[in-house]
Amino acid sequence: NRLLSLLKLYYNNIAVNLLRDPSSGPYRILIKFTCEFTKKYLGIKNANTFVLPEIIFNLSLILSPYIAFLGFIFTDNMFLALSLTSAENISELDISPSYKQLLLYLKPEIAGILVLRKSIRTLYSCEISLD
Repeated sequence: NRLLSLLKLYYNNIAVNLLRDPSSGPYRILIKFTCEFTKKYLGIKNANTFVLPEIIFNLSLILSPYIAFLGFIFTDNMFLALSLTSAENISELDISPSYKQLLLYLKPEIAGILVLRKSIRTLYSCEISLD
């Protein structure tokens, strides 16, 4: 049931925020995703929102879902701001002193595209489907 909800995760279910660090460190990227297809056995329930923890200095960095979701977003070029093409570009952003976070909007036209899509074999390579 939970695995199916991850397979039905669309880009409009993902929110990316840039947060101010309270200890005056570098800004942190917060990724939240909402699963709408869980707990349907006894009827539709409220959607569950999950926060992906930021793992920077760890040996399991390549297996981190945080890095995987950022990779999906950057590979598909899903940020509304065209200049956001890598995590380095996000680190160059600045949050206004009166705010604690900056919402990084995704393109509205990609709302119906699945995050985890199928790969299609072509004659010379593999391509990612849009559905």
